[in-house]
Amino acid sequence: MHPIYILIIYSLTNLNDLFFGQLGIGKEIKQAFQKPQEGYEGFALKLAFDTPDNSLEHIWVGNLSYLNGQFTGVVHNSPVSTKEVAIGDTVVVDKQKISDWMYLDKEVLRGGYTIRAMRDQLSETEKEEFNRSIDFTIED
Repeated sequence: MHPIYILIIYSLTNLNDLFFGQLGIGKEIKQAFQKPQEGYEGFALKLAFDTPDNSLEHIWVGNLSYLNGQFTGVVHNSPVSTKEVAIGDTVVVDKQKISDWMYLDKEVLRGGYTIRAMRDQLSETEKEEFNRSIDFTIED
C-alpha cells in the first residue's frame, strides 16, 4: 500500500469543533484505533500548524500510537509554510489542532473529510484520474 499525502492550507481555526466537538466524530477513529478490526490500517490525523503569515497549514501525521490518552505520530507531509515541523518529525498530538482524521477499513476510506472535499471539487475526468492514483476506495 502506498499512502497518499494531500496538503490543504486553511485559514480557519475552528475545524476541530466540527470533527471533535459538537458532532463527536473523532470518537470513531479513537475507538477504531484502540480496538482495530481485521482490515483496519493507515490511521492518520491532520494537524494544524502555525505559519509565518499567521495562518495555518494542515499536515497529515501517521504512524500513530496512543498511550495514556495521548496520540503521537510522525509528520507525513513536507511542510510548505510552517516552520514548526518537518517531514519525519515525531509529534505529540494536541487534540485542539486536529482538523481531520482517517483510516482505511478493508481499503475503504473512513473519515478523510478534507480529502473528500478536495476530490468533490474536481471535474469528472480529474476525479477519475485521482481515483486511479490512490490505492483505496472513497465511497460517495
